[in-house]
Amino acid sequence: MTKQIIIVDDERTVLRNFEKLLKKEPYKVTCFNKGHDALEYMANQNVDMIISDVAMPEMDGETLLATVKADHPKVIRVALSHLNENKRITRLIERGLATQYLFKPWNNYEMKLSIKNILEMNVYLMDEENLGKINNLEELPSLPSLYMELTDLLDKDADMDDVAELISRDQAITSKILKMVNSAFYGRKTGNIIQAMMTLGLNNVKNIVLTNSFFTTSSDSMDKLWQHTMDTNRLCLALYEKCLNKRMPSLFGSAGLLHDVGRVILYMFHNDDYNDLIKEAESTEYTLVNLELENFHTTHQDIGAYLLNSWGLPYAYVEAAMFHHRPMDERVINKELVSVVHLADYYATKVLSPDGTHNLLDQSVFDFLNVTREQVERVVESMK
Repeated sequence: MTKQIIIVDDERTVLRNFEKLLKKEPYKVTCFNKGHDALEYMANQNVDMIISDVAMPEMDGETLLATVKADHPKVIRVALSHLNENKRITRLIERGLATQYLFKPWNNYEMKLSIKNILEMNVYLMDEENLGKINNLEELPSLPSLYMELTDLLDKDADMDDVAELISRDQAITSKILKMVNSAFYGRKTGNIIQAMMTLGLNNVKNIVLTNSFFTTSSDSMDKLWQHTMDTNRLCLALYEKCLNKRMPSLFGSAGLLHDVGRVILYMFHNDDYNDLIKEAESTEYTLVNLELENFHTTHQDIGAYLLNSWGLPYAYVEAAMFHHRPMDERVINKELVSVVHLADYYATKVLSPDGTHNLLDQSVFDFLNVTREQVERVVESMK
């Protein structure tokens, strides 16, 4: 079935460029220069994706995408902006109104590939055969109530005192936030939850709340996995800063925390069997992914990507969960982020938590990121 995309932008030149760009692609493309017209059209059409400019008169992109989310939740929402509109993009992503963003002006090849990959990933995640495999895990968890309360507060632009009061109700999460911000990487020494949240950023606090909801029971396996996700996340931040010489995008500063969420789900539903697979991966040449596929007919990558996508988390997180063991897959849009997560996951297992599961290193990421293996390993060693 032909996918239908609608483009909304008040600049007619942008709309003409999109029409020309996608003219020979296998999509039905309809363009609007007003948000109200797009919503009226969507009321009677099956639309697969909306790409909306964020800065428009009358109805801006935030209002339009919020309405689409409420009335047409299955439609893929993509924000379109100029590079200097990062604050608006950040707000849209943090509020869950857009799961991906695209910039103008654009490279035609990259724009076509991005649209193709987003649509194809959505088809894959919604494929009945794949869903059947995942649904064998019984009922997957829904978003935790504390996360939804926190999201609601942030949507209302609540002040930091209100956010801190909410977080402080959960001592386990408060402890994890303080532990993270007092680590050597952040270089802070504070017992003040407000200062800690300001250091981490509220988007990262949200994702700590989300991740922590899975680690409600303590066991040797779950404790090791929590430590691995923490190590992976701080290593992601360090690799960006010390190897790529820039800060990790704040929107995706929790990619390391969320990349292995599928493994948590497998622990939850197949604890003993999954522990046996992990021991086999540690003692043989078989990778954990191959053993998962053989025994469960799905992998922690598929499960994690499906879950994060169903929760409406940013597309970059979905990609990091799906592709962190194969970062050069042609379907990956956020290749830099996924490549860094791949390296961090590998070295967090090999060096920072050496009793973790066996995985493989894709050597091509060094060339892609324009870093050497020696550079990366110096950073890793400095964090031991």
